[in-house]
Amino acid sequence: MSIRNKLVLIISSVMFLLVTGFSVIIVWQIKAIFTNQIKQSIEDRINYSQELVSFYFGRIQDNTSNLAKDPLLTEALITKDPQKLQQVSDKLTITVDTISIIEIMALMEINGSTCTDRTASQNSLSIVGKDFSDRDYCKGIIKTKEPYLSSVYIGAVTEHPNLALVVPVKNAVGKMIGFVSGVIELNELRGYLWDLQKAGSYIVLLDRYNKPFIDTRVKINKIAESSEEEILMSQNKAQQDFLTRGDYFIGYHRFNSFTIIYAEPIKIMQTQINNILLVIIPYIILAIIILIGVIVILITKITGGLKVISDAAKKITEGKMEIRIDEKYAQSKDEIGILATAFNQMLARLVGVYKDLEEKVKQRTAEVEEKNKKLESSEVELKKALETSERISKLMIDRELKMIELKKQIKKSEGTEI
Repeated sequence: MSIRNKLVLIISSVMFLLVTGFSVIIVWQIKAIFTNQIKQSIEDRINYSQELVSFYFGRIQDNTSNLAKDPLLTEALITKDPQKLQQVSDKLTITVDTISIIEIMALMEINGSTCTDRTASQNSLSIVGKDFSDRDYCKGIIKTKEPYLSSVYIGAVTEHPNLALVVPVKNAVGKMIGFVSGVIELNELRGYLWDLQKAGSYIVLLDRYNKPFIDTRVKINKIAESSEEEILMSQNKAQQDFLTRGDYFIGYHRFNSFTIIYAEPIKIMQTQINNILLVIIPYIILAIIILIGVIVILITKITGGLKVISDAAKKITEGKMEIRIDEKYAQSKDEIGILATAFNQMLARLVGVYKDLEEKVKQRTAEVEEKNKKLESSEVELKKALETSERISKLMIDRELKMIELKKQIKKSEGTEI
């Protein structure tokens, strides 16, 4: 793989990782922004819900307090006069009929029993004299002697979950002798809260013991022994908090006598993020393509000189010594220019050295040839001398043989004469 391709691969990979990391950071930032927006939205809606609920309960408390200050109620509690009790009952009934957010009203004795001759509610059974001292609102007002919002309970008349707001009735010396209870119409308040929430969201109101009395998802027709909201509140002791639970972002705030929980589905935020990403991702892909294209062009420009020099070096190894690097590369002010200039200078020197070497080789070849000629001439002379020597040796040997033969003949002839 060429340096160019390696650089393109490495730098493109680095750029891809950088762009991917940048995209992850963008998504994280977008998610953080949306989370903060949802958190602020939930806080705003909780605060608005609190104002609505407080106003709702406040109206009931104001009307109940005005009745509790009526001398007729004090006199009826003290004297137990049937006529006065009837008048009190009529007043309570009129109040219920004219104020829709009050479902039932009753005058209660300090011991928690009703003392009006009938409950101020249309089409209801009489509960006069019935003991309600076990109710939370009775215990609460006896303890605090101040207006008190009860926990959720099943109404003896309505037979569905209720809250009661009770206000003390005091005698002339300021001693509490009884109280007026106003049962709150929860369906109307639930409707107000329903209009307040967003699509897919829900609101839950818990009483002072974390039992739900309003849930905009369902109509509460009984008191749950244990609920998710009760578990949530038992796990989180903070006065207010924002957390993720299941598929929802949940915010809650504890107030004096109730808690408001507001939840928004996570998928709404995820859908918004996905919509933004659908717009951003094509631009990110386009940016990656443009960056890679620019990188390829730059690397090609940078490595072009290197390729020319490497090709020239390859041709030199093939014996093509006439090659030269184009002057446009040699005139470059960067490392490529330095390398091209050095290469041309090296090549010029190499050619000079090569020519000198050729001359020396020629000289050496001539000298060797001269010596070879001399050696050949010496060899001829040596060969002639050897041939002459061989002839002389042969003559000498023949002479010796003849002499020996002559001596033998002489001896033989001498022996015959004797």
